[in-house]
Amino acid sequence: MKQNFPLLSQFCDKTLPSNSFILNKWESYHFELKNFLISDSSIKEAFKDFFNNKLKYIPDDFIIVIQFKVKLDSGEFRSISRLQIEYIKDHKNLVKNFIIYWNNKSEDYYVVNYSHIIFTYKIISIKSKIKPLKNKINFKNKKDYWINILIY
Repeated sequence: MKQNFPLLSQFCDKTLPSNSFILNKWESYHFELKNFLISDSSIKEAFKDFFNNKLKYIPDDFIIVIQFKVKLDSGEFRSISRLQIEYIKDHKNLVKNFIIYWNNKSEDYYVVNYSHIIFTYKIISIKSKIKPLKNKINFKNKKDYWINILIY
């Protein structure tokens, strides 16, 4: 059974550069790494590239559901974050969270080469029942991060 996904242009009055924006459909954005290493700056650069190519023209009150992943040069994939839900207007929070997730990974993650940073995402309408949390737990250090993971 083929599922039809609505185009974003049907839900907003912004002029969009193309019809490639589809609501409620999982997509992946691959950012190729030049030096096989992942750092805070490469995460920021990858997300900026993702934002400029995929989110820039989406209305601020739409919602993104997104997960940060990496691809090893061996072809394997690893999930780095849990699913994050955020309004497009608050996209900068995502970068901060992804950097925190990356910096709290075990040492095993630092001894392999990576080929891509991947953002798996879908855009959902403001009319959706899925909404970002209003009261978020901000974790600033490794201890708070692991406590958050354990109680979630």
